[in-house]
Amino acid sequence: IEFSNKNYIKNNNIENNKYHGITIRYSTENEVTGNSIVNNYNAGIRIDHDAENLLIKNNLIRGGMRGISLFGQEKDVTIEYNTIVENEVGLEVSTLSNNLKIEYNNIYGNTENDLQNNQIESLIIEDNYWCSTNSDEIETKIWGMGSVDFTPFLDEPVEDAPLYPCVIKS
Repeated sequence: IEFSNKNYIKNNNIENNKYHGITIRYSTENEVTGNSIVNNYNAGIRIDHDAENLLIKNNLIRGGMRGISLFGQEKDVTIEYNTIVENEVGLEVSTLSNNLKIEYNNIYGNTENDLQNNQIESLIIEDNYWCSTNSDEIETKIWGMGSVDFTPFLDEPVEDAPLYPCVIKS
């Protein structure tokens, strides 16, 4: 979606693309909901270049280099009730976003990091489930140039997000 407004990407299987599954840029008031976004080479969802008023909700995002990648001056983006698993990096935030809300997601089992904060600004990402109840363990799956506030976090999977098996390591 580029230079386009009020689009709905809903209830699709978006699989095996050679780059991103979905790219949203220079666009406003779009929704990505209820999709299975699987095995896309780079990012399942790439948000960049002035995307505004965007809702990403209730998607299963797995099997890419990045689950969701935010890259470029986003504003009023809500990421909620998603399951982001088995990517290299689950969620990547690379530039300062205004009013970024990331909550009530299942984010776990990504091979490098569940969350990567590539900006120097602080990032608040509270009320998500990380497949662990140990904050020290969760912190080992978060990398960042800026600080990341992930507490409080949920101690059970988000029921309204797509289900995906989680094995808690002790």
